[in-house]
Amino acid sequence: MEYETSVDIQAHPELVWRVLMDIVAWPKWTDSVTWLARVEDKPLAEGSEVQIKQPKLKAAVWTVSALVPARSFSWTNSGAPRTL
Repeated sequence: MEYETSVDIQAHPELVWRVLMDIVAWPKWTDSVTWLARVEDKPLAEGSEVQIKQPKLKAAVWTVSALVPARSFSWTNSGAPRTL
């Protein structure tokens, strides 16, 4: 299954990327995440793991499978890839 969406915003790409990479702050601006915890205290990179709790779901560990700085990142959980 593939799902894609987009939104136009009035912000510089660098700012958007900086906000997106501050994953621990996601619960402040999205209701789809209850909390996040970095498994290791390093910059987000391929192989990084993040524990995520989403509403009505059990906490799960997501692993970054690809990261193109200032462009996109993908992560997987139980074989389900997600690209942001």
